[in-house]
Amino acid sequence: MAAGVQEEQVEGAAGILLCGGRSRRMGQPKEWLDFGGVPLLVHMLRSLREVVREVVVVAAPEQSLPPLPPEVGQSVRLVRDPQPYPGPLVGLLTGWRALPPTVDAALVLAVDMPGVPPVLLRQLLRWLEDEPAVEAVVPYLGERWQPLLAAYRRRCLPVLHALVEGGSRRLQDLPAALKVRPVSLDQLRALDPSDRCLANLNTPADYAAALAAWNPSATAQRTEAPSATAQPTETLVGAAQPTETLVGAAQPTEV
Repeated sequence: MAAGVQEEQVEGAAGILLCGGRSRRMGQPKEWLDFGGVPLLVHMLRSLREVVREVVVVAAPEQSLPPLPPEVGQSVRLVRDPQPYPGPLVGLLTGWRALPPTVDAALVLAVDMPGVPPVLLRQLLRWLEDEPAVEAVVPYLGERWQPLLAAYRRRCLPVLHALVEGGSRRLQDLPAALKVRPVSLDQLRALDPSDRCLANLNTPADYAAALAAWNPSATAQRTEAPSATAQPTETLVGAAQPTETLVGAAQPTEV
């Protein structure tokens, strides 16, 4: 894309951002980690919203989230998992159920993948559009699927629902049960030569490495301990807040 040229947001598509994990190895909530001067949650939302207008953020019950910038308006909706930490399959189903029926495709991302470039997200949707018979576009690397960097069609919902109802919590079970267009490592590298799109922030060392790749000069001034954006005890005045769906509230999408 030429400098200064911004592509339009994709119609009929939305984003699902999963941030309801425990962050045990990180030692603090990942969504609050400072990344480029903003909480990681805000960084991820900005990446998604370069491609789609509407984003659903899926969080655990009672999970504290950073305030959102005014730029998001009413385009971000917060929903809560039905119980604490049920796993990403349940979170994905919770997110899909919050999307309106006009949304036929969803980009799915974990909140701890700050290196995913918008150009890759857009291409996932293009591949999905180019192959109407497939239900998902998912990277396949080292004999494993990467289901939290993927694009899914609405018609995958019955399979997702059946897996969750059947007690499955393995992410690998979802793409294995769908008709998937796999994305190879070479195809990912054509869009992201740095391979940063594959990096998860699971530990303080992962966080430090991501910061070093993002802004080496800023990282040199940091201590070894990971820093996080200060968590306010009250909502910041003037900060946009996502529309929230309460646990147990009726969901707009039928499966």
